[in-house]
Amino acid sequence: MQTTLLLNSSDSAEDSANFSVNYIPPIELDPAKQYEIGLISCTCWNAMHNVKTDVNDEMWFTMITTSSISTTKKIKIPQGAYNIEDLNKTIKELITKAGGMADNFELAANYSTSRVRMTLKNILVSLEPRERSIAQLLGFTEKAYTALDQPITYDSELSVNITEVNTILVNCSTASGSYTSKGSKGQTIYSFSPEVPPGSLMQITPRHIIYYPLNVEDQISSIRMQLTDQSGKQLELNNEVVTYYLHLREQK
Repeated sequence: MQTTLLLNSSDSAEDSANFSVNYIPPIELDPAKQYEIGLISCTCWNAMHNVKTDVNDEMWFTMITTSSISTTKKIKIPQGAYNIEDLNKTIKELITKAGGMADNFELAANYSTSRVRMTLKNILVSLEPRERSIAQLLGFTEKAYTALDQPITYDSELSVNITEVNTILVNCSTASGSYTSKGSKGQTIYSFSPEVPPGSLMQITPRHIIYYPLNVEDQISSIRMQLTDQSGKQLELNNEVVTYYLHLREQK
């Protein structure tokens, strides 16, 4: 006996990162046999917001010249999943709306050093690492950065912290045989690193399916799927759709 199971979060009212599918009638199993389950594929959006409202969404700027200094203004970046290019575009738009000059500000990723480069001209930018500041995400630790007539480029003092998640664990409630980093029994059937930028589709298809023993014997009445990070913390996918294909078969 073997079968393929489709589980789609859009069919559930629960959080897409932790939802269950109920089988009516249940999937009947032969108690005299042993079964195993593995992941065929997982599809989901990298919708993990790295800018969050009232958490790390603020920045301050002052337009300056040799003859004048404007009022310091605060901009609030909308909550969302950003890469550096997205942040640069959004911040420039917000500076313009606040009465500043977008051409005097530029963010770019330095992939060789994992730092962020910020180029300024006739502007003072405050990235003070205080509550609600975006400083930590960008890797900046100083209070203020400034440049007058000639552009000045600043490299962030720390590595960019664009995402806190480096490994995603796929957990299945009917699976056994895995262990957590703390040594306790787990239900992880696959793990992967998000290799696409925020806002992009993640399509995970293991080259070779790894099968795990079932932890039920007579029947499967429901299966719960959960996505967590490397620390076991449930992902915040903002309810974007997650789709799984699982393969259930008798143990060979």
